[in-house]
This record gives sequence, structure tokens and C-alpha cells, in this order.
Amino acid sequence: MRTDGRPALYTNEQLLNVLKDYQKNHPNQKIKYTQLEKATGIKVHIWKYQMRDTIEAINKKIAGANIPARTGYNLPSVEDMLINIENEPAMQKYYLQTLSDMVNNLYQYKEASKSIDILNADHKEEVDILKIENEELKKMLDNQQDVINRYILSSASKQKREQERIKENIIQLDADSLKRYDEMFEALMK
Repeated sequence: MRTDGRPALYTNEQLLNVLKDYQKNHPNQKIKYTQLEKATGIKVHIWKYQMRDTIEAINKKIAGANIPARTGYNLPSVEDMLINIENEPAMQKYYLQTLSDMVNNLYQYKEASKSIDILNADHKEEVDILKIENEELKKMLDNQQDVINRYILSSASKQKREQERIKENIIQLDADSLKRYDEMFEALMK
């Protein structure tokens, strides 16, 4: 404290009493100079000049008692972290552990994303192979249908039977035979 110059407007005892009253009204809350000024009407520069050490000690004590449970990530501002961890190993450990957990989680998400991408690529390859096989089967089916249609037409025409040297009509085109061909075709498709 200065001994020369203008005398202080408030004594340390007066400021300490006002600070205690402020703490009673705001229990377990970090003391911020601007809020303290609004609540007490005493300018920030007075608090900083005369009671900085006391306020910082109170804030450290409150910060050490209010280490949050590790149930999620409440990211404090850099200023809050610097104030909280100064000479406080517990808070340093807490913030470093939180940062480490976040980095590990991000790495796990990245690895999970890679495995999902690999599975998607494998699945896409399988789907592409199945599409190709499906197209080949459709072509084979169309080809078989063409062969059946040619036999039907060849056996129905007398002229074609003579050219192909077919003795009689192999396939008859009546309702019963068409039903039988449909059943045979469905049996082949199973």
C-alpha cells in the first residue's frame, strides 16, 4: 500500500467486510471484479489495487472446491482455466485429463469412422457383384425364354417342322399345356 499521495477511500477492513457480505449473497461463486463493482458500488480499480491477493485466494479456494464431476465436457474459457489452474495441481490434472479424454474420444471416433467406411466399401463391392450376377441370370433367363419360344414356334409350324425334320408337334399350345409349362417354369425359378 502506498504511503504517499492521496489517501485510500476505503480501508482494508472496510473492503474485507464488504467482500464478506458479497460472498454471503453469492456463495460458492467465483468473484468477478465487474460483478463486485455492480453489487457494491466500489470501483474495480479499488478492488484490484487493495484486495487483489485476497480475491484471488478466495477464487482459488472456490475453484478447488468446485471441481465438476466427469460426466461431460463443460469447456471453460481460457481465462477461467488460467485463473483456476494457477498453482492448483488438482485443477491442472482435471483440465489435462479432460483434454486427454477429448483427444482419445476424437481418435476413437476417427477409427470408428474408418471402419464404417471400410464396411461400406465392402458392402458396395458385394452389392456390385450381386448386381452383375443378377444381370447375368437375367440374360440367361431371357436366352432360355428365347429358346423355348423358338421351340414353340418351330413345333407349331408345319413348314418349320419339315425343315427341322421334326416328326410331330413337340409343344402344343392349348390351355392345359400352357399351365403345365408355367408350373415347370416356376419350378425352375425356385
